Amino acid sequence: NFGNAVAVDGHLVVVAAHQKNLNPSVGAVYVFKRQGAALGYDHLTTLTPTDMVPVVSFGMAVAIAGNRIAVGAPGQPTNAYSGVVYTFQQQGKANFKQTAKLTASDGQNGAYFGHSLGISAGRLVVGSWAWTALIGGKAKPKSGAAYLYEVQANETYKQLTKLENDPPGSSEAFGTCVALDRGRVV
Repeated sequence: NFGNAVAVDGHLVVVAAHQKNLNPSVGAVYVFKRQGAALGYDHLTTLTPTDMVPVVSFGMAVAIAGNRIAVGAPGQPTNAYSGVVYTFQQQGKANFKQTAKLTASDGQNGAYFGHSLGISAGRLVVGSWAWTALIGGKAKPKSGAAYLYEVQANETYKQLTKLENDPPGSSEAFGTCVALDRGRVV
């Protein structure tokens, strides 16, 4: 599954393989850098989560902005498939350090938080297409949601808001695809 998700910023390219056969099988994200005017790219590093949870779908989605990379793992089984997002920051030429592991503030089983990602100017948007809204006590399965975060000075992330359709409806899958650019969320 090499290339199931790809992101580019400047000379850096991030390529995911969400079912990479590692031990345990968790997926991997490869970081490449363009070298000079040539068309070639050098492999800088391979990112994996520090907790190495099996069947995590690590790399289902990737995003990059400057020296920050976000990696979605929407199928993490340890939290009943509600999903997580791992963030990394470049430290040195080829070293990226995991800085955070994000979960939805109101995470639900099977919500697939981290299925889609966007990152720009210190903000991160995370899609959770299978999140179920409750309206008047009635469930709206797979209505979906997106969560907007802002990076703090210590590389932690603060949730700014949660976005969803108004009103949410069943099977809308809001957050299936998300994008972020200069403060605009799509």
